[in-house]
Amino acid sequence: MTNTRNMYHLHSKDIEDIIHNNGLPDEISTETQLWDLIIKKATYSSPRLLLPLIYEIYDKKYPDDSTIVPLSTEYSVERSDTKEISTIKADFTFCVNDSDIYHFECEITYNGLITIRMFEYDVHAALNYRTDAKNPQLILEFPKSAVLFLQGTKKIPDQLSCLIKFQDGTSHEYRVPTIKVQSYTLEEIKEKHLCILIPFLPIRFRRRIPSDRTIQSAKSPDKQYNLKKAVQKSKEELTYFFQETILILN
Repeated sequence: MTNTRNMYHLHSKDIEDIIHNNGLPDEISTETQLWDLIIKKATYSSPRLLLPLIYEIYDKKYPDDSTIVPLSTEYSVERSDTKEISTIKADFTFCVNDSDIYHFECEITYNGLITIRMFEYDVHAALNYRTDAKNPQLILEFPKSAVLFLQGTKKIPDQLSCLIKFQDGTSHEYRVPTIKVQSYTLEEIKEKHLCILIPFLPIRFRRRIPSDRTIQSAKSPDKQYNLKKAVQKSKEELTYFFQETILILN
């Protein structure tokens, strides 16, 4: 992208608030918002973490000194039924080296509706960051998008797909690659420098550890013993995981 495009950078104060916030802000009300905040804090604090992820998804390598600028993710939408203006907000959009725009979304689990949402976000991004009107050929270029699925690996497609049929009879398949975070081992993350995924990996342990309520509600002493044993094993696995994570980060 050159200076012929309209750019809407994310306000620097918003970035600083996220970087320096050591706790959870009051407005965090859902788990999805929590993970959104985590990835934003990681990328705003150390934007270079995005470069290995881009290479993993799009096989595109940038120099280590590349510039990465966060872009506004809020888009105004007029609803056709009520004519009311509302706002939709994508997770994370950024520009690399003033040329390439990327749009990433974080999702807990797979839902087919995410494909429609991605298309809606990308249409608005293409409109916001379109080629300057001085160009005789108006061009709407979609960002390079991807969805990071944070939990599970089954039933998640390798790419999202939607067939778009235009009024002139032509069709185009809209496709978005996906990243299944839990499919990566610590060794793979180390080799590929995908440290940006590390904060999401402990999610894989939460279903392995029975809650205190589950243990207490067990009807037999044997079942309680087995549940406690499972908790101890999971704690040991989690401890090992964090020890290995520290080594990788160091």
